[in-house]
This record gives sequence, C-alpha cells and structure tokens, in this order.
Amino acid sequence: MGGARPDPLPGYRVKILGGNHLARPQRRLKPLRDVAAGPLPRQTSVVLDPALGLAVDVVCGPDGHAQERSLLDPLLATVAARAVRIEDRNFCTTAFVFGVADRGGSFVVRRHASTLTWARESDWQPAGRTATGSLTEQTIWLVGPDEVEMPVRRVLLALDHPTQDGETEIEILTNRPAAFDATAPTVAELYRRQWSIEGLFQRLTTALKGDVNTLGYPPAALFGFCVALASSNVSAAVTGAVRAAHPTAAPVSEYHIGLEIAGTMPGLEVAVPAEMWAGLHGWSADRMAGWLLGLAGGRTRLGIGRGHAGRRNRSPGGPGLPTRSTSRPLDS
Repeated sequence: MGGARPDPLPGYRVKILGGNHLARPQRRLKPLRDVAAGPLPRQTSVVLDPALGLAVDVVCGPDGHAQERSLLDPLLATVAARAVRIEDRNFCTTAFVFGVADRGGSFVVRRHASTLTWARESDWQPAGRTATGSLTEQTIWLVGPDEVEMPVRRVLLALDHPTQDGETEIEILTNRPAAFDATAPTVAELYRRQWSIEGLFQRLTTALKGDVNTLGYPPAALFGFCVALASSNVSAAVTGAVRAAHPTAAPVSEYHIGLEIAGTMPGLEVAVPAEMWAGLHGWSADRMAGWLLGLAGGRTRLGIGRGHAGRRNRSPGGPGLPTRSTSRPLDS
C-alpha cells in the first residue's frame, strides 16, 4: 500500500517487544469476592512492527503475577533471520539473547543488572553523542549455555539529565556489528523507539477499551484485550492508507481514529444491514489496500450498499386544498 513509515534500520525488519498487564478488575467472580488483594487477570507480550504500526505477534498468559520472561519461549519461535528485536531489560536473559542470535536475528536490549554474565571485556572507547547524552562503547563476551561465548557490544549512554527514577546511565546491548549501519548513536536511537509500544498500550486502554474491568475471568480478559489489539491493527491500516494518499500531510492521530470508530460503529450497526458487509470478507489484501487508498484519496465512495431514503410523508391534502389546524380537532 505504500503507507509504511521509514524503517529505522534499512534492510532489516525492526520489531519492538513489550509486556503489558491488565489493571485489576471488579470482584465479580465468586472466588474473588472475599479476597482483599486486588485480582490480576493476566499479562501479555506484544511484538510491534513500528514501520507498519501493526501488532504482528501476541503471547498471552493467564497468571497476572508471572514475569514477562515466562512467555519468552513462544516469543522465540516468532524470531526470523535478519529481524532486529528492541526489548526492555525484563527480556534481557541469557536464554533469550542467545536464542535470538541462534535464529539469525539481532537484539537491542537494555542490560539487566542480574541476568547476564561475561568472561571478558574490552576497554571502553568514546562513541559520540546523542541528543540526551554522551556515548561510550566496549565489547563483552557473554557466557551462554554449555559455556558458549558470544561477543556483544555494550553501549553506555551517560545522560545529561537524570530520568524520573534518578538513573544517570543506560546500558544497551546488541549483537549488531557497527559496520552494518549500527553505530553507537544508531543503537541508542533504536532503543529509544522501545517506548513507542507504550503508546500502543495506552491507545488500547483509553481509545479501544481493551482493559475491561468487568472481565475478571482470565480467558475473557485476554480475549477482550486481543479484540482491541485487532481493532488497533485496523486503525493502523487506515492510518497507513492516509499516509500513502497524503504523504506531505500532518500525521493522523490514531487515538482520534479510535474514538471515531468507537463513536460511529453503533450507528453503522443500526443503519447498515450486516449482509452489506459480507462482500468484503472474500477480498484479497491487494483489493482491500486499493479500496482503502481510494477512500483516503477521495477517489472511491464507500460502495457498501445504497441507502434507503424512503418516501416523504405527505399530508392527504394537495396543492390548492384547504388546510385545518391540528390542535382544534384534538381539543374538541
């Protein structure tokens, strides 16, 4: 369709991995009514394609107290060759980083203080600056399963100003060689994009109502979240069509698209019979993309079905006939 955003690392499909917990729901389930602690229905890990704005993978877990790491094995199965995964430190484990590398993928992950070990390291070297601080870099040799070593770049960002949590440094690990368009400033900028998945989670909660506090049963809560995630992908497809049709226009707010869908859909369900949408089910992706581009560019009408205006209700009288006040016969 041509509406993708520029790839942050040309030639590679960059994807962002993030975890999300639903807020505690109401205590409608009988086993929870006498429990003082707040119930946690579930957690999910989502893989976001930032160029397309699509959630391309999701792994769900019903245990709200489980760590994101408990979902890592299914996530490893989604890693493809030449893929670059951007991850927060909760995903920085020995098994996961070695698993990504074994599948031909690359990772850009914030180092966790207690999960990795390495046998040796090189000297620190200056590596430039970003808009938020200065960079230094070294190579460390991580120790993995069966004592296998893997060389990894360790990029240290010394912040000009502390974060809200008081942190003054951020350590980022990657197995991408600097020679492949992954200099230290590029690595820091890639990790900065990790926060874009938090924007997705916010839209799911506020605009698409994916966090339904009446769904205490874990499978129901997970289903509701995944429905909102699918709706978000629909919104991303609409946004992509608008970008392709109007490449120089100001960015479209996916939040307001979500509000528009939520406000308009009840009326569409009443005004447009369900069978009028049936024709869209068999469309190919190419046909759907062309239709969306036509709608975004103003070249195509909705084309789902014709409205029924109905006949005007006319009075029994006609032109030239006498008229009479309605209230008089009612009052008599």
